[in-house]
Amino acid sequence: IDHLGLAVVLSRHLRDFRTRYDHVLVDEMQDFGTLELEIVRTLVKEGPNDLFLCGDLAQRVQVKHQALEVAGIVIPKADAVQIKKNYRNSREILKVARHVLFGTLATLEMPPGEVELLEPEYSNFSSPLPVALHADSLGHEFAFAYQMASRAASRGSVCIAIAGYSLRDIQEFGKRCDLPVLDGMTALENGRVFLSDLEQTKGFEFDEMYILNCR
Repeated sequence: IDHLGLAVVLSRHLRDFRTRYDHVLVDEMQDFGTLELEIVRTLVKEGPNDLFLCGDLAQRVQVKHQALEVAGIVIPKADAVQIKKNYRNSREILKVARHVLFGTLATLEMPPGEVELLEPEYSNFSSPLPVALHADSLGHEFAFAYQMASRAASRGSVCIAIAGYSLRDIQEFGKRCDLPVLDGMTALENGRVFLSDLEQTKGFEFDEMYILNCR
């Protein structure tokens, strides 16, 4: 049974639920549907600071019907806070990403306002400007990145991410190169230079990052 199936089964027993908690914090709530939110509401006693819901609609992974009031959750406007500060990326990375993205969107003829973007000035820190380099092959890309990463390892943690390959492919490559691979279980204490696909890098903060096969 998957997560959605579990929620459907649980929903048949909502009348049997007891309010067990005074406070519940829900992260990534953009992926919670009405059904899951109704289950959360049933488990929490109504009162001051009973629910804290945090989410980013721009990062929604699953498309579900989501209606807070149908789930029994009413949030006064005074209690709804929109966070605009960006703590994940530097101003320089946001500027470059914005430039690349808008150049791509122009070729796709997407209507204005279809994609919501935070302005680079919302970032709360700066970093060196990202550098884009070209190589004749993926092998040359990796050789250069590995050389640079090995030098940078004395200054902090480094990750080489390869776009366009599955985690299984990266794991096989990691064995051949004798490099630890981010797989959801990897501890950063076990090395200085790590190998990864793009998906597994989310949530980590490396001192230096090399992304290969960007094309």
